[in-house]
Amino acid sequence: MSAVSSLPDSLSFIEGYPALKIGHSKVAIADLHVGYELAARDKGIHIPNMLPRYKERILSIAELSQANELYIVGDLKNSIIMPTIEESHELFQLITFMKEKFTVTLIPGNHDALLDKILANEIKFASPKGLVLEERGKKITLLHGHARPSKMASGSDVIIMAHFHFFIKYAGGKYPVWLIGKLGKKTLILMPPFNDLLPGFSIKNFNMQIPFFKINIANLEAITLNGYDIGKVSELGAVEAEFD
Repeated sequence: MSAVSSLPDSLSFIEGYPALKIGHSKVAIADLHVGYELAARDKGIHIPNMLPRYKERILSIAELSQANELYIVGDLKNSIIMPTIEESHELFQLITFMKEKFTVTLIPGNHDALLDKILANEIKFASPKGLVLEERGKKITLLHGHARPSKMASGSDVIIMAHFHFFIKYAGGKYPVWLIGKLGKKTLILMPPFNDLLPGFSIKNFNMQIPFFKINIANLEAITLNGYDIGKVSELGAVEAEFD
């Protein structure tokens, strides 16, 4: 395994965390699904309250990145439509904590219905069709991945998406990964979820076309949260057997 070197100059992984630094002042995370443990509890599955873990990770990301702008690339909350009172309470607690470190912008995901009303006075909102930033002369799009991107968003030099919760399994465990590759001259980055308890897609020999973009994840490189390139998705069967 070798340290990843394929990221554009303006981007860097926050080592050990599902967070991407953009330029000098911005950092992006995705798929928090606040309230996930509450929904699990209703199904008879006890998961400890996730808020302390969220806060600990946010604090570490703030310290490591030295950024002052936080971009949440969709699925801040877990409920599809209206959050429960408990979920809303967790949301407000977490957003209040985030705002001590960052200005916060949400690019809405498919779980974020009504948040533009619930959190209207708390954070900034972008279009679910994508938010375009610019760093070092390169246009960078952030979008969750459930909605068709705007023409401007799909035309960026770098496309950063979330939504799929990709992970690799080895040694009896499940580990979120980044996926990165080329889409013509563009760079495509698929983000791991901030909430590592979420179900998702195991990428061992996985064959899947990314919606809205003509690229198969089999051709993408898998990167661990520690920043190591473990090879193309199409080759990960051998890697997993080696780990096992």
